[in-house]
Amino acid sequence: MEDQLYYNMFQDRLERELLKICTDAEMLEGILLRSDDIDLKWKELAPEYIADGVKEIAAYPTVSVAWAGYIGAAPPGL
Repeated sequence: MEDQLYYNMFQDRLERELLKICTDAEMLEGILLRSDDIDLKWKELAPEYIADGVKEIAAYPTVSVAWAGYIGAAPPGL
């Protein structure tokens, strides 16, 4: 239970920070874009990615986040 709370807090903070970066760079207007098909695909791919990626964030923050973005930008059928 404690791990789940930690991961939920981590996800919330990461989303806020990425949104701030993208808004400051004028790539977004303060709102995260969402799509049901992307959310469903992420739920399918996330457990495996998170198992490997989260432990690497401290050492490789840019790479860990960039891979999640790459997965999110991948063509349908990945």
